[in-house]
Amino acid sequence: MLTFIISYKGNEEQADRLLLQLKQAGFPDITIINPLPSCDKIGIKPSKIIFYTFKKYILPRLIAFKDDCIILEDDADVKSPYSLYLQHFQKGLLSRLSWYKQTKNYIGGTTCVGIDKRLIHRLNIAIHKARPQHWDRFLTTFGYSLDSGEHYVIEKEKRLGGTTTHYSPIVGEIREGYKTTF
Repeated sequence: MLTFIISYKGNEEQADRLLLQLKQAGFPDITIINPLPSCDKIGIKPSKIIFYTFKKYILPRLIAFKDDCIILEDDADVKSPYSLYLQHFQKGLLSRLSWYKQTKNYIGGTTCVGIDKRLIHRLNIAIHKARPQHWDRFLTTFGYSLDSGEHYVIEKEKRLGGTTTHYSPIVGEIREGYKTTF
């Protein structure tokens, strides 16, 4: 199982805090993906940066290593042991383990997402066909496109992890954190 923290330049303190939490919780093989100095330099809107980062930096590693992964945004707040994440991850091929809001057709937040290696090929095709977009929107659309037997899992009652209060480049202001329900 590969574990990725998506971060950005200037937010190293958040990424380092989360790295320590993940190590203490027993997560294996953790990599901080911190590739971009700023969205402006490459012409990407902040709302599309996680999509871009996944496509350019994480997906090639998944293809090369052919392994399952858990992806966390650097503002994630992890309090539960890795074994609990693994237990919930194994329920489906795509698992939204932590998020912050859900409407009828949309799940907001990709704080913690699990992707089974059996989805890598289909995910690769889908992401290369898709236009750059908010990562939440892409995962929601891709997840709902899976057959019911493929198990798109959304942890509805108990989210695995919360977030810290942090500056959000997407909304351009401080976003209040939320606490984990585990």
